[in-house]
Amino acid sequence: MDKALENLLELSRDPMFAVAAGKIRVMNAAAKKAFPDRRVGDAAAGFLPDSIVFAPAESFLSTVNLRGVRYTVSALRSDGVLFLSLVEEKSPAALRGCLSDSMMSGMLSALFNIGLSADRLRSGQKSDDAQTQKYYSALYRNYYALYRRLGNLNTLCALSEGSMDLVMVHTDLVQLCGELVSSVTMLLGDGLARVEFVTDLEHLPASVDANKVERLLLNLLSNSLQHTAPDGLVRLRLSKSGGSALLSVDDNGDGIPPAQLSSVFHSFLNRLDSESLALPGGGGIGLALCSVIAEKHGGTLVLESREGEGTCVRVLLPLSPPGVGELQSEMHPYTNGGMHLLYTELSELMGSEQYAGGFPD
Repeated sequence: MDKALENLLELSRDPMFAVAAGKIRVMNAAAKKAFPDRRVGDAAAGFLPDSIVFAPAESFLSTVNLRGVRYTVSALRSDGVLFLSLVEEKSPAALRGCLSDSMMSGMLSALFNIGLSADRLRSGQKSDDAQTQKYYSALYRNYYALYRRLGNLNTLCALSEGSMDLVMVHTDLVQLCGELVSSVTMLLGDGLARVEFVTDLEHLPASVDANKVERLLLNLLSNSLQHTAPDGLVRLRLSKSGGSALLSVDDNGDGIPPAQLSSVFHSFLNRLDSESLALPGGGGIGLALCSVIAEKHGGTLVLESREGEGTCVRVLLPLSPPGVGELQSEMHPYTNGGMHLLYTELSELMGSEQYAGGFPD
């Protein structure tokens, strides 16, 4: 049986493992070459995160950083055997190189001009000039949409390169999630799927970068809302799992087509240009950013999706991340990143009329 599995796994040029009962049962040649210190019979949990090895889903995707190399992990569980395929992602240098300096400069210049034009138009507008108000509202919305894409891309590059550090503070995750869902519901109103927050916890203190966690959740909520019918449901759950917080965003929307599923964390790398940045959702940059934010916290992100049934994303964040230690400050009262962050991250979902007030504080 193991020989048959080994022959099957050898068909892949990428590292592949078969895991059963928590142990590595089969490794193909690519896996043996990439990880020469691993042997058949080793505990898989000593090599890969528990959230991947013991994930209950039949099939899912995740990312993992092993020996400084980042991999997308495709997983399939069958008859008690977990099959794992690891595809190496592009290096931070390649990530930055996907967008030339001149292209980035041009888009930043365009972004500045959009904001400047909207400000000037607004300052010279008559209070009863509805047509002009419509135009500058559209300018503001486009400003935020482009700001979101460039901001996510810059943060993704900086975190991947190690040039941006997390700002860790004591944060109550129950309060963070509750206030975030309330703000999203208030801003979006009717016409979209219902968003709800579910938890059995009164408080869950954690040492996290609250702003980055908020961006992660806003990206996941925005993705779900874009692909869920108005009569559908998007649910954010929070629970405690050992020494970690388990955050999950699930919906009953369109789901992800199988042909696209294996590349959701890095597909934008092959088409990162001004056209892909104009796509709804920013061409997939947000999901890649979410996985990196989870990894930088010492956690993992696992995505499970079935076309026509919906998507579930689970994020496991250590309450006290390795290397952070116990912070001496008191619990930091959560305050969201401000209306600017909400207007930016929800720009795909909000109408132009909601930007009539210009730049929110």
